[in-house]
Amino acid sequence: MRWGMPWYTPWGRSEESPSTPPPAGSPGFPPSRSLDVDYDILTRTGLQCAPKAHEHLGTSPRGTVRFSIGPFNTGAHTLAAIKAVGEIAAQRN
Repeated sequence: MRWGMPWYTPWGRSEESPSTPPPAGSPGFPPSRSLDVDYDILTRTGLQCAPKAHEHLGTSPRGTVRFSIGPFNTGAHTLAAIKAVGEIAAQRN
């Protein structure tokens, strides 16, 4: 667990598309909506075309909230996302 939430990354490489499951018992993906509406951070939710991988991770059928970090994102963008996730997690605990 990092920043109050479990994280999954491809091949354990944290710099590529990290994702986290939505909180247990929550309808839909409130962290994703909150990231978009409250923090202007876009994410992708669901199984991301990998249902078997999610079955293996135990995140099926709901999937995860995925962050896609690309060449045009800066360190400041990443830190803002980390801070936002921490704030959302703190509100839910």
